[in-house]
Amino acid sequence: MDGFEVRLQLVSILKKLSSSQNSIQSTIRFLLKHKDKYGEDLWDCLVEEAEKVNLNARINILYLIDGLLFTSSTALLTSHQEYQHSRRTNLPSSSTIISTSFNYGDLIRKISSN
Repeated sequence: MDGFEVRLQLVSILKKLSSSQNSIQSTIRFLLKHKDKYGEDLWDCLVEEAEKVNLNARINILYLIDGLLFTSSTALLTSHQEYQHSRRTNLPSSSTIISTSFNYGDLIRKISSN
């Protein structure tokens, strides 16, 4: 599978993403499976999709990022340290995230740039 196909598959997965743990965990497995070859492109895709979707879908993407950070901080710490590093730097406070005027695209951009 090439980068374009991986990106299309991620877009398709994100359109079906819900707040259920099953949905989030399967998306995390997909992201981690393709991280080594297409990690940056997948983060760019997450950012682009987060900017396009409604607030409810953005919240689901935040759940996805939370699950990804939790997964990388526990079971996959040594093999996926880039995602763990993102958690430690440039994350806004929880009160800022809850604010309705908060720009979720900027949050994902900050996470993906580290």
